[in-house]
Amino acid sequence: MLKFDDSKNEFLFLAGIVAIILIWTLYSNHKFSSQGVYTICRVDHYEPGGSGSDLYIDIYYQGIKYKAVANALCNGCDGKLYFVQIVKNKPTGTVRFLGDYPVPDCISIDDLPKEGWTKIPQCQ
Repeated sequence: MLKFDDSKNEFLFLAGIVAIILIWTLYSNHKFSSQGVYTICRVDHYEPGGSGSDLYIDIYYQGIKYKAVANALCNGCDGKLYFVQIVKNKPTGTVRFLGDYPVPDCISIDDLPKEGWTKIPQCQ
């Protein structure tokens, strides 16, 4: 019978956790690259916290406003529009809040195509 000492068990446990995180990251990236679209969100409010920050947003997609929560930092962004990346069939699932990409004044929610954009739009 095989016996593992505590250091080997600890190593295997940590290696398993790292593997799960890596698999989840690769899966999420694949979902965004194959089924992801860009759309607009309005920041409802931001709640910083010790164990993580929650950003409450309204996502506009297919003529519907969806409520969602993103784990992102965004001080002073309440009420402002930003681009987000979502998965087409789960707009409130995993959301990539693109805080470095505020929506410029030349683009409005009314300009949003029903199926979103395949890349972040630029002003003409």
